[in-house]
Amino acid sequence: MFVRDAVKNPYRRSYWFALVLFLYASLDYAIVQHDSDLIGFHVGMYITYVLGFIALWLICVRFVFAVQAIDATKSAAKTQEQYELIGQLAASMAHEIRNPITVVRGFAQLMAHHPETSETHRTYLETIMAELDQADAMIASYLQLSQMGSDEEKSQISLKAVVDHACNLLGPYAQSHAVMLHSDCDERAVVLADRDGLLQCAIHLIKNAIESHDRAGNVDVSTRCEGKWIIWRVADDGRGMDAKTLKRIGQPHYTTRSRGTGLGLTFVYKMVHELGGTIEVTSEINRGTTFVVRIPRAHSAATRGATRGIAPAQP
Repeated sequence: MFVRDAVKNPYRRSYWFALVLFLYASLDYAIVQHDSDLIGFHVGMYITYVLGFIALWLICVRFVFAVQAIDATKSAAKTQEQYELIGQLAASMAHEIRNPITVVRGFAQLMAHHPETSETHRTYLETIMAELDQADAMIASYLQLSQMGSDEEKSQISLKAVVDHACNLLGPYAQSHAVMLHSDCDERAVVLADRDGLLQCAIHLIKNAIESHDRAGNVDVSTRCEGKWIIWRVADDGRGMDAKTLKRIGQPHYTTRSRGTGLGLTFVYKMVHELGGTIEVTSEINRGTTFVVRIPRAHSAATRGATRGIAPAQP
């Protein structure tokens, strides 16, 4: 089983090591003590040494994890720069590219349906249209990343309504893949977000889960509330991912599908990051993949939102 972005306590092993070392010193003192000497050292000196060693160990551990935190911050900053670059490219190129694509596809479609077009030429034209659709889909993904909702566009959204809507939209697609969709969402799960962006997140996660199956299977989508957080879980029993693939998911343009743009999960990671949430991914080959998204509940930001005229929770 491979896990990415799992939430763990980095100091747990250090605490256990310090506790075991202290217990060893105490036991050694109780058993070996002789004339205030402990294995050749004065007791006070020995205890001071043990405590000093524990303190030094904890300082070293804290330093190591501080360096790792700095590296993680630099990595996050680099990823954010990539997102901004994608947005700039989308804004500057989208209209100039999409207009000629639309014109070329229109003529190709007319020629493909012309009665004098041969089957060979019709096959060529259908290939042209498919490639143009692929290019248009990639441009749409770029635009989606560049048009993330600002604070003014956010409102209190029912995550259950969004997930149910995404499941309804993808129901026929799941049936075509012999996949059953199961939804179990908490009605209290309300988030402060852009509705369209949140719906796209749900569609990307569920669609990827459906496409992970080479045979009949199931996709389970659930949400629950834990204090100030909403836990959104999307699990499948598809082919799973290895450690190398798991490490790269969410990176721009990385995809395991021949027709994929590699921007779907990039959009999801960016959206969740901007909401102040985290994503944990667990996968096992031939057993499936589970995405666990943690995002803040809307009630923690409801007071701030009220001053901006944010509407009540909506689907």
